[in-house]
Amino acid sequence: MINVKSITGCLIIKGSGMTSLRAFSNLEVVKYDKDLCPGSFINFEKYMVLISAYIAAILVSDNMLLRYLGMPKLRKVRKFNNNKICLKIQITAGFSGMRLIFNPSVCLFEEENNRLLNTEKFVNFHVDICDPTRTYCRLDIEQGIFNEANLPTGCQVLEYVLLLNYTKPTEELQYKLNSIEEIWGALIITNTDLTSISFPKLNKIYNTALQFPTILVQNNTLLKSISFPEMKV
Repeated sequence: MINVKSITGCLIIKGSGMTSLRAFSNLEVVKYDKDLCPGSFINFEKYMVLISAYIAAILVSDNMLLRYLGMPKLRKVRKFNNNKICLKIQITAGFSGMRLIFNPSVCLFEEENNRLLNTEKFVNFHVDICDPTRTYCRLDIEQGIFNEANLPTGCQVLEYVLLLNYTKPTEELQYKLNSIEEIWGALIITNTDLTSISFPKLNKIYNTALQFPTILVQNNTLLKSISFPEMKV
């Protein structure tokens, strides 16, 4: 496997005894093809997650001993260029390019994680960052998504969705928002009593929450201003 540079179909590594994926260290491109890989659906029912199924071009899950990825050349993960296949994917389930889930010992280096976030729909689900230089905040699976009640102070990177729903304006909330630089998920602001809100350091949102739009702001009847001065489009 060490010489493989491209895969058409999918790559599934599930329940293995591997400690790293260095066997795929030269892999550069994975092109998902539904007909060649009908078994890449992920059933979430046993994990009590609302979404019933996803499709992943690369699925790495339930590998208890996996510590590191070791795939430094992976740059592109995409659907096979066929309109019928793409249409079926959109109807039947959410598509993610690479999905890491339920690998309890895995950690990603910051450069590695940033590179993978720039592939198509990379989903890093509750994975630690090795040697972090910033403050990363995540919740246990049972806690779901971030909101004004469980959002910690000082977070620079939120590792999932931030939902402000029926939220009241407070100085404490704005103080918590002031430090956020990245969100790996989505930002949803709905039905609040906020009159203004600012994300002064937020510069990137990677939409890893495939069931939500990247930013949703609606039904905030008192909201007059919202600002993202550092946001990069």
